[in-house]
Amino acid sequence: YNITIPCATKQFTDITKAESADNGNMLLEYRSAKVQTVFPGSIHEEGEAIEWDEDGSPSDVDGRVLLDCVSKLAAAALLMKHWPGQGNRQKVALALSGGLLRAGWNRPDVDEFLTVITVAAGDEETSKRISTARHTARNLSDQKHVTGWPTLAGEIGRPVVDKVCDWLGISTAEFDWPTLEQLPSVVPPMPTLSPELVP
Repeated sequence: YNITIPCATKQFTDITKAESADNGNMLLEYRSAKVQTVFPGSIHEEGEAIEWDEDGSPSDVDGRVLLDCVSKLAAAALLMKHWPGQGNRQKVALALSGGLLRAGWNRPDVDEFLTVITVAAGDEETSKRISTARHTARNLSDQKHVTGWPTLAGEIGRPVVDKVCDWLGISTAEFDWPTLEQLPSVVPPMPTLSPELVP
């Protein structure tokens, strides 16, 4: 890409892997100024020739638009890596749909996002997961209860959800309420009503 309005270099790493010298936790990078990148005409250290995929001039793109696309791809990649196995995938898809729709995403974009994640994660029920967005959107419009980020955090971990929301530009402040474990387990005592107050 030929960037018309550049943004700073940004790295997207897997939240649960330890930092390593070889960047084994790297999911994706948006590379910009002062970052060296292997360029066609070079030979990779493993002997592979670096070549263009297509001939022609690079596309012009606003760096902010490209960074937004890269951020969404990184969020999808992180969710794919933490997509659950059998048992609670539908619950996770419902919560993800609810969070995205409440954040202002439209249904086709949620459908596409879920498709990318579930196909890459090897979820054999992709069409069932995509139907969750339709179901969730209908419930939201009918003002019915819909799960979202807190439920998703309970299933795949708060650090993963926080990172995904950060990359997607979604505030997590609205779902910073206590978990069930943090709520008091005993109801505070109520004062006794004096019989003289009862007529």
